[in-house]
Amino acid sequence: MSSILKILPKNYLSYITGKLASIEPPAFILRPILTWFINRYEVNLNEVDRDTKSFKSVADFFLRDLKEGIRPIKGDLVSPVDGTFRSCGN
Repeated sequence: MSSILKILPKNYLSYITGKLASIEPPAFILRPILTWFINRYEVNLNEVDRDTKSFKSVADFFLRDLKEGIRPIKGDLVSPVDGTFRSCGN
């Protein structure tokens, strides 16, 4: 798998992924996608400042605002994502 990743055109794939995520599909297509993602990655919807039905695209969901003060910044390392910092290279 890692050998495939080395030869893929990453900039182009990133561009295409961004374009696809920005498409505003009908709600009957978008909602199951977002529901799957929310359930699969255990997204805490109590932190979101609006109803999930208001999102117009996958990108809109990924760029969502959180409620004021829900994740205060502490320390020098900031990672403003729904994820876990696991390792760091050189």
